[in-house]
Amino acid sequence: MSRSPAVRVSASLDMLELLDEFEPGSRARVWARVPEAIRDFAEAQSRIGWVPLEHGPFLSEAIVAEFGRQRSRELYRRAIPALIEKPLLEPLVMGMLRVLGKRRTRLLAIIPKGWGLVFRDLCEPRVGSSGPGEIEVIFDAIAPEVREHPGYFEMWAGVCLGLLDLACPDGTLDYEVAADWSSIRARFTW
Repeated sequence: MSRSPAVRVSASLDMLELLDEFEPGSRARVWARVPEAIRDFAEAQSRIGWVPLEHGPFLSEAIVAEFGRQRSRELYRRAIPALIEKPLLEPLVMGMLRVLGKRRTRLLAIIPKGWGLVFRDLCEPRVGSSGPGEIEVIFDAIAPEVREHPGYFEMWAGVCLGLLDLACPDGTLDYEVAADWSSIRARFTW
């Protein structure tokens, strides 16, 4: 039996909890944009469960509809510090930060390892080229179902920006989506 692309329930609900910190009252507005059947499905699942993409990219699309592209990216960017302290990501990310100390830029190389904690079969992230002062993360083989929902691409851009802020606040990100939406190249420089 093949699996379908899915997003971890806890990641979605954790993001939902952070909305009012970004803009008061936005949690209720965003959640109201999600169809009731999907809200019920997500709330009935275990936090460690998965919401298959066939139930819709419920939260990312609702966030982009509420805030627009740029503000959605900013929301995800600002959410990273809180999200990495949640039980899903804390052991991996905070542990790596303790080990790396001042060499935080090496955190960017573990993006592919942590990706599967939140996203299942949406794409295949890997580290591309890297050298002094740069690392490239490539998100390959983006599932066709994902390509139909640009909210994911805005979310991932914001996540990359938030990770850059965490690893190297004065660094830059070049985020390029392929014309056919099948891959993304995120080049982090510092």
